[in-house]
Amino acid sequence: MKKNEICPVCGKETEGKVPCPHCLTDTTRKIRLLYLWVICVILAVLGVGAFLMHVKASGEEPISISQIDTWMDYSHNLIEGTVTSGPLYGRNYISFSVSDFSSTDPEISTIEVRVYSPAFEELLMERRIPRVGDRVKIFGQTRVLSERDKMMTVSLASDIKIQPLSPVVSTPSDVLRNVALLYKRVTIEGVVTSMRALGSANIYYISDGSSEIQLYVPLGLEVYVEKRPLGLEVLDRVRITGGVSSYKGTPQLMVGLFSDIEVLGKEEPKLVRLSEISENLIGSYIQTSGKITLSEAVGTTTSLKITRRILWLDDVNMPKAYIEEEIFQTLPPETKRLVRRGSSIEFVGKVEKREGKLVVTFVGPQIPNVLEGEFLPPIAENLQTLEVDILATVAGRIVEISTREKGLLPPDRILMVESPSGLVQKVLIPNFVYERLPDPPRAGENINTVGKISVVGGEKVLHVCSIEDIWRV
Repeated sequence: MKKNEICPVCGKETEGKVPCPHCLTDTTRKIRLLYLWVICVILAVLGVGAFLMHVKASGEEPISISQIDTWMDYSHNLIEGTVTSGPLYGRNYISFSVSDFSSTDPEISTIEVRVYSPAFEELLMERRIPRVGDRVKIFGQTRVLSERDKMMTVSLASDIKIQPLSPVVSTPSDVLRNVALLYKRVTIEGVVTSMRALGSANIYYISDGSSEIQLYVPLGLEVYVEKRPLGLEVLDRVRITGGVSSYKGTPQLMVGLFSDIEVLGKEEPKLVRLSEISENLIGSYIQTSGKITLSEAVGTTTSLKITRRILWLDDVNMPKAYIEEEIFQTLPPETKRLVRRGSSIEFVGKVEKREGKLVVTFVGPQIPNVLEGEFLPPIAENLQTLEVDILATVAGRIVEISTREKGLLPPDRILMVESPSGLVQKVLIPNFVYERLPDPPRAGENINTVGKISVVGGEKVLHVCSIEDIWRV
């Protein structure tokens, strides 16, 4: 290398040194300029080709969705149809279903469309959210697993053309019986009567007094888009503008944003004391209150899941409050903590009859008024002398722990508790309660337990109903 040779990277003299003393470039490794030009030309041609393919494909006539098969996997296509389901929201995408009804089999003529970021955010900013009933024209890349399982991904917001459908005024009853309203947009009014909490959505039931229709609100809308709870409560009177979709053959409403739901007011429940509840109130929504004397968790025979909570209120002879577990889990953490023995609770419920007894079913969505307190049933000197379903306390030292097998599930535990008088009594801890105990009791420890009197194997035992009802002393 000559002394006056110039480094091709930094432009300074190398003085014959390798690598360059200024930028440390190994000047012995050179890429010919011709190769760089060839690479640039190839990339330019590919880019122009992709752009021309996009323009050509997006300007063609839409392809029938039912014609999209596995041979078209990863191909780019233009489709046109009606939004039949959605929108659903993920962390960085929005999805919805589109059908052009080109086949008698709806699964074959329907495709899922996913719009990813940043096009997703652009649609949100422009408030161009595809809703059920809207006509759409979409260009994107198709993924095809089978003729009944196909998806289109869209990367540009401009590749979605939306023709919104104007809503018609209707009622929940009319929507349920009028098949002509399927995949149309409607505006209805009604009262929120209850809610079901699913893993991916909340289902609200909207009544016009004679029929109830389901309102499907995906959790992704709350978490990723609105970033706040919907805030509906039981007995709210609402006006909803939504698309009529179908789930397992039953019409349901779907909305795109919280702004599609307007709260008009609230129906006032009847104020009824527990002692005043009678059969003529069955089916009525009431507001009542009482002191929780026992919070009973109810499990299943096939798993360790809790299916509902039964609140014993004031007196064992009073109607009990039933809370389905899916509703209970929607309550704020502090409210859930307070719904326990000793607290006073005021809530809205529906009077029903279960297993021949009047009960008040806690209906969601609502946040009950709960005031923390204390309650301890009398200590049972001898369980065998007490009536079944009476509340009692057993205190003493654990002298033995045995199990009651539950098939493939973990077993129940039976504690033999010796009272100060020397009497040994049995305490049953169901498996779904025992497995939730952070630190289960051990033999030799002194404990207090609260529960209801049950019969196991012809012998009366104290049945512990929640993890709060067993503690060390």
